[in-house]
Amino acid sequence: MFKRTALAVAATLALGGTGLSAFAQSSQRIEITGSSIKRVDSETALPVTIIRREEIERTGAATVADLVEKVSVNNGGGYQTSAALGDAARPGFAGASMRALGSNNTLVLLNGRRLSIYAFDGGAVSLNDIPLEAVERIEILRDGASSTYGTDAIAGVINLITRQDYKGAMVTIKGTRPQHKGGGDMSAFGTIGIGDLAKDGWNVLANIGHTEIDSIKAADRPFAKTAYVPALGINRLSSNAYPAAVVTASGLASPAGNLYNSGAGCLPPVSFGLSATDARCRFDYASVIDIVPESKRDSLYVRGTKQLNATTTLGAEFAAAKNKYLFRISPTPASEATTLAGDPVLLPATSPYYPTAWLTANFPALLGQPLNLY
Repeated sequence: MFKRTALAVAATLALGGTGLSAFAQSSQRIEITGSSIKRVDSETALPVTIIRREEIERTGAATVADLVEKVSVNNGGGYQTSAALGDAARPGFAGASMRALGSNNTLVLLNGRRLSIYAFDGGAVSLNDIPLEAVERIEILRDGASSTYGTDAIAGVINLITRQDYKGAMVTIKGTRPQHKGGGDMSAFGTIGIGDLAKDGWNVLANIGHTEIDSIKAADRPFAKTAYVPALGINRLSSNAYPAAVVTASGLASPAGNLYNSGAGCLPPVSFGLSATDARCRFDYASVIDIVPESKRDSLYVRGTKQLNATTTLGAEFAAAKNKYLFRISPTPASEATTLAGDPVLLPATSPYYPTAWLTANFPALLGQPLNLY
């Protein structure tokens, strides 16, 4: 039997009234994202953010990419679908860019294991291929883990943990409609889970989803409808206009300036001159492109879990995604640098489109010479 002394009382008060029981807290062994060493939770050395299922639902995010965009550490403007406009290397790609170090340096894992990288360029994992409805929580290691995983984890690690004990069935339908024209989306997901891992010793989860996103045309948004904003000093118009500008063929005499509209007149708002007396048309390519592509996505995820004993769990999973994107880009320009069968693209005087009347009225000395088209 022990007698409480003044020193013991002081120690109890210093511990906030908990006494020596503060040292009797149980420690559960867990595996921390970014480390292959199992630790107790009080030993975590690197900063880890955990976003649980209830928090995911409160965000209103429709996809994993939408959710990751809301995380403050993803401050590098992660490469999103809209950023892939006309990009032949990464059409439809959506990735994270933690600490502004790029998607190629941000490792994305599924249940602690690597995923197949994006098919077109092999640079990183596309977040569009992972169904959010199947995710139980997201662990984000906000520091580099290159010593464990390699150079693709310099910026950090995002580990997507899927549900392992979900039992039941649900159908989720989501949709958004912007205030302005275009950009609406609709998605439907079905999730089913059977078996109780704690009681039955096994669980099977399956999720199937379909998403459709409408395109947003640049012409439907005030900030993007034109490449010419003189009030802000922006002039990204192209000299390759429609109708075509003409220039005399290489090596032949030409008047000063040598780029002119062929007399057909400009076609605003696609092409226009910079003044009432401007003889050259400029092409406003921004007026004909999409800033968000039309897309359709289908996904399937199946996971089976078997509890072998108190310390061992066997799991198998299958994930597949099919993405279809339709990009509308500006027409490819053609000029004297463009060749057909090794020869410059020239407009001969025998062409029915040769601007005979315009040359006669403006540059009769050039009449009959072949012209390059821009």
